Amino acid sequence: MIEQNRNQLNILQESLKHAQKQAAKAQSADQREEYRAQASELVEELSNLEILICPQYLGDDATPESIALLLNDNAGRLALLSPEGDVFDLMAGRYSSNGAPNLGVYLKGHAGDDIRVNRANRDFTARYIHKPALSILTAQAKLWLIQSSTIPNPFEMDWQRSVWAQRSDTLTDMETMFGNLQIRGR
Repeated sequence: MIEQNRNQLNILQESLKHAQKQAAKAQSADQREEYRAQASELVEELSNLEILICPQYLGDDATPESIALLLNDNAGRLALLSPEGDVFDLMAGRYSSNGAPNLGVYLKGHAGDDIRVNRANRDFTARYIHKPALSILTAQAKLWLIQSSTIPNPFEMDWQRSVWAQRSDTLTDMETMFGNLQIRGR
């Protein structure tokens, strides 16, 4: 069903391009009007077409830009699950051209703040994600904390709905932070 929908979308898009080219090349006003009307009908049909996608609620190695697209495509819901601390490397700018951290989508997604994505690319449609819910789970936060100096320590960030925990058998003092509540283990 999704593939049929994608096929229909591709046919409509190519038909629109063809009608637009024919309208631009038309020798007479009547021909131009005929192709313009055809292009207008195709635009209407495209705008009414519901685009089906396969939901993806779990992610791992995703850039901040692709996280915004995944949140958009999945009704604002996504969980990044990784046994390693890769998500923190991505936050720190692993794939960015200047190596600068890009925390916006993580902070807004976690806090439930609306996300608006706009790009200068003509083919890019602006996206608005209302009250997203981004969850992040990794088993290697300590490794990231030791190695990363490019983004803030998550223990010092004000993430009111965050839970940070470390196993008590590997540390002398386990600390879990949940909002402003601090629980210390044995």
